[in-house]
Amino acid sequence: MLRRRRRREVLSVAVQAVGKEGEAVELSSPVLSLPVVSAEAFAAMPQDEAVARRLLEVQFAQASSQARGHLLAGDVDAAKRTLVAFEKRVADSP
Repeated sequence: MLRRRRRREVLSVAVQAVGKEGEAVELSSPVLSLPVVSAEAFAAMPQDEAVARRLLEVQFAQASSQARGHLLAGDVDAAKRTLVAFEKRVADSP
């Protein structure tokens, strides 16, 4: 029995704006879709290093923001704990 490869739509972008001259502007992109794969197939896929670095940067920004919030609230110990916890996650990163 042949199984059709299923795909899942994950992103679609549409923008409506008004141009400098007052004209309506509409832009859209094709729908991004990805194949549906099993957990085993997903785990076997190689990691994209550029994506992994960007994800780490986003996580660092989130941890920094959280630490800043603690500092603004006067909780230096919580800020230190936040940074120490994140530091453990990036110990092997360049």
